[in-house]
Amino acid sequence: MSLEQQVNWPAILVLAGDAELTYFADYLAWSEDPDVNAMLFAEGDKLIDVTGQAIPLNEPGTQVNKMQISKVYVSVDELVEHIRAHQSQLGDCCVAKITIKNYAQGFELLNPDA
Repeated sequence: MSLEQQVNWPAILVLAGDAELTYFADYLAWSEDPDVNAMLFAEGDKLIDVTGQAIPLNEPGTQVNKMQISKVYVSVDELVEHIRAHQSQLGDCCVAKITIKNYAQGFELLNPDA
């Protein structure tokens, strides 16, 4: 099964050691992103979909077309911590007050078109 079929889009790219999150509305946005296509992933990098499934990009030097899909999930609490760090990096204040009840609410906060 392909990445397009296994990921419940939208999804966010989380790079280890970096608070910045990158939102992808669908597979087309992911597959056509020039930065993603040129990227070599490091241990701890992951793609998190709207159901909380985390696809680890954990083999150093792995490119997009060689990802292995696994059934690992992040909690809503972990997602909110990623969002808080991301918003803090952007200069937002009061990020500790950010709360979400589910994954969809978290993705809504990150959607640049919302």
